[in-house]
Amino acid sequence: RLYPHDENSDPLDMLRTRFGFREFTIGPDGRKFRLNGVTWSGRGAAWHFMGIPQLDPAYARAWYEMARSANVNIIRLHALVYPEFYLDIADEMGMLIVDETSLWGSAINFWYDEDFLRRAKAHVQELVLRDRNHPSVALWSVANEIYARRGDDNAPDQDWIFARYAELAGEMKKLDPTREVSSDGDGDLNGRLPIYSLH
Repeated sequence: RLYPHDENSDPLDMLRTRFGFREFTIGPDGRKFRLNGVTWSGRGAAWHFMGIPQLDPAYARAWYEMARSANVNIIRLHALVYPEFYLDIADEMGMLIVDETSLWGSAINFWYDEDFLRRAKAHVQELVLRDRNHPSVALWSVANEIYARRGDDNAPDQDWIFARYAELAGEMKKLDPTREVSSDGDGDLNGRLPIYSLH
């Protein structure tokens, strides 16, 4: 609440937000995840966003219910910043989320463009600032299959491109040091990330 002079005055502005507590870490062996201090095994799923049918909270709820009935306990919001209600519903249902940026393989052709680099940095920052209060978010994913177009003659060197994405992952960690960052389908960016994603 924002008060003009003291708490006895009427508030000028107010914002309510829901939040929850959970601890999701990599265990001391560096190989197993832990959820609230207990070793945890993930059974995950991802889904391509297909447009209008998915712009309904009822769709998100049905997807999570279907996933849970198949013993899925973590879902990656694939290659796109999903509407925030996907996180609100995951919070309510106890579904864990890998929250992914909209950066993926076809963007490889833009990486020599300084304006693209600036926009990519702003994009990852905005995602983290929007979603970091959601307890359902277990991990961030800086990208999806960023080197999938490596056969393109104009594609940058893999190590160069992985270094740029590692910088973006660092921006995510600055804004949210409580969660780890992966890059889905890109290993560990040649040793630059704590999670090796086989996709």
